Amino acid sequence: MFEQVGRSECEASMRAGSSRDIGWIVAIGSCLKTWRERRAVRRRLREDLARLDERMLRDIGVSRRELLEVAYRPFWCP
Repeated sequence: MFEQVGRSECEASMRAGSSRDIGWIVAIGSCLKTWRERRAVRRRLREDLARLDERMLRDIGVSRRELLEVAYRPFWCP
């Protein structure tokens, strides 16, 4: 239901960059990009969730608390 953004790209960049001095800069840049994308996805999720009423949440079988836990998860967590 919820999209996981870029975790494999971030990890792959870190592994690939470990053999070169400049690689760690690329890896950090990739991780920052991943975090920014996650933050944007979760911001849109929070905005969408704010529009759902309790009946709609029951229809999809999710409580407001469960949705808010995902929406407010720190951007660095997958």
